[in-house]
Amino acid sequence: MGISAGTLTSLAPCFLAFVPELHVGPANRISDCASSCSSSAFSSVSVRPNALDARSTGSRCSQVPKFRPSRTRVQDSADFRQVVSPTAGVPERAAATGARFSRTTLASASACFTMLLAACQATGRHRRRAQPRIQDAKPWPQIRRCADPSEFCNSASFEQFPEFLFEAQASILASAEEAEANENVTPARFLREPWERPGPSGSPPSRGLTAVLEGGTLWEKAAASISVLHGHLSTERAESLSTAGVVYKEGEAYRACALSLVFHARSPRVPTLRGDVRLFEVPGRGERWFGGGADLTPVYLFEEDAEDFHQYWREVCRGVAISSDLASVGDLPGSPEQLGDRLYATMKKACDDYFYIPARREHRGIGGLFFDRFQDADLGGEAGKAEGFVRAVATGWMPCYLPIVARRKVMETSEAMREWQLLRRGRYVEFNLLYDRGVRFGLAQLEKVMVSAPPLVAWRYSSPAAGPLPAADEKLLEVLGHPQEWAFSSEEGELAEFLEPNSPEAAVPPRVLGVLPRRTVVKLGLRLRGIGVLVLEEGSVDASASERRILCHRRSDTKATYPSRWDMLVGGVTNVGEPSSAAAARELKEELGIFDSGEHAHWSLQPLGLVCEVETPVVKCHCEMFAYAAAPGLIAKPEDGEVAEVAWRSVAEIRAAIAADPDAWVESGLQVWEKLEAAGGPEEAARICSLRKTS
Repeated sequence: MGISAGTLTSLAPCFLAFVPELHVGPANRISDCASSCSSSAFSSVSVRPNALDARSTGSRCSQVPKFRPSRTRVQDSADFRQVVSPTAGVPERAAATGARFSRTTLASASACFTMLLAACQATGRHRRRAQPRIQDAKPWPQIRRCADPSEFCNSASFEQFPEFLFEAQASILASAEEAEANENVTPARFLREPWERPGPSGSPPSRGLTAVLEGGTLWEKAAASISVLHGHLSTERAESLSTAGVVYKEGEAYRACALSLVFHARSPRVPTLRGDVRLFEVPGRGERWFGGGADLTPVYLFEEDAEDFHQYWREVCRGVAISSDLASVGDLPGSPEQLGDRLYATMKKACDDYFYIPARREHRGIGGLFFDRFQDADLGGEAGKAEGFVRAVATGWMPCYLPIVARRKVMETSEAMREWQLLRRGRYVEFNLLYDRGVRFGLAQLEKVMVSAPPLVAWRYSSPAAGPLPAADEKLLEVLGHPQEWAFSSEEGELAEFLEPNSPEAAVPPRVLGVLPRRTVVKLGLRLRGIGVLVLEEGSVDASASERRILCHRRSDTKATYPSRWDMLVGGVTNVGEPSSAAAARELKEELGIFDSGEHAHWSLQPLGLVCEVETPVVKCHCEMFAYAAAPGLIAKPEDGEVAEVAWRSVAEIRAAIAADPDAWVESGLQVWEKLEAAGGPEEAARICSLRKTS
């Protein structure tokens, strides 16, 4: 049964309900066009087209490899059913669309082919080994670890950035074709399809180059596409660009250019890479910004690959900070390395948030970088630095990806792995069609949108009767459900979330912008997420104000901050991804030895619905407040080295002690106490705690 492209798009909202497996074949028009050029025996060794040469980009030649994957297993499997035929109903394309070669070119190609064949016979590269080992893999050419943004010549001229993108695309295609050539003596090649359409009156035409490789030995499908657009904002586009401070109007002129790529490897061991960079300008307003990123989607998780991938992009972010000689961003001081880490952490968190599939409650992959509306102001304001960073991203995709490919492409695979790969690709398609903003805006050009889709995907009904998944599959799903911090080592200390800059308190909690080592967060003056717990004696809840008692503690004299000072609160910083209530219970246990067992089984920990923005020379913290109703006769068992002594004190005693000597108390605790007093005091906290406990 054939399904048209339009029908496929209309079924996008229903994909999550599919029970059978869906196979989406290669783009027929492209593959057939490539087949029409295969008559030339020497086309596989012809000179590679240059993306910047108009004469060569007009060629539609792409050699189809002799290796063709068998699909019999998938078609005959009881668990799967083919519903889209990848080759049905494809008309033959005229031979006139193929490449033409002069006699001199054919003679040169023949000589090259003879030398290549002799070299293959000498090295045995024309025979494929059944069980290659990872140490046998041919290393990729040495590529420097990280592009230095300071090497790039940056300019505010729009015209220069598309030329850079064409150069970057040509380099990417050459690297990918070289990798494919290492696997097959008749390797698949990219079909290069230039396009152009008229722009608005008085504007240059829109243009681009779409390059697609299909049916390769290494790359089952790969694409790298450029678009350079000139146009006027539609109503929908203007609304999507508008923010709280800037409103765009329908009909405003814009110009944009973008390079995007995706690599779907044939081996389930090799992860999928996606990347893009883009520039958007509204000339009438003098505004421009960049967007883009890179992310990795594995089928089988190798922690070494995840760490290398994320550490590479951390180095890129550090590189731009160092080359910019950043000493501060806005009002945040710090070393260039620390500010680079903040840039990486913010973009990493944005990537995790963006590539999320709500219906599946999992992320599409293991993340990377994602940024939008990125400007020079984000790098200290110096002109050209944002473009330098974006260029470093575009030139970094292949250097960070190809070493991972080299490690994994030689590993053994199985039929079960292939089936798992097709199922995971189904998640990839779900995200693209249901959630990706770029795809939703590009549905008018369906062929350009679907170029990033994997060639074969699968959906299968998931039943508990099927039994547990293999350990490797469960390991991947655990990571996809709970993003990890791959770039930071244990030697860098505990990690902590940092929040968006301080703003007037509102009902909406501040967003988590990223994760960094805690000492880096403190050094940069970023806001942490924390909790404070007021420990009230349960028997004094209904007593008069002067008789209410609170458990206070004096910090050890060995503490690095506020040694030997008193605090009326148990407080601390929440761990990464930790709910505030869980953090409050943990701090009670760690600092005072209070936990929900034994003689403390009747404890009551309740949120007070109060938030205090703590800001001291030591820390900035968004502190959520709790109250704990302690059982009568509670004996705290503080942790050694944390607390020197504990004492029950009445509210009146605490107020008098603070008035007499405020320096004897922890400064952050005093700020929270002041907030608590303004909200009705500990008396109100006791009332709230009592009501919630009995309700």
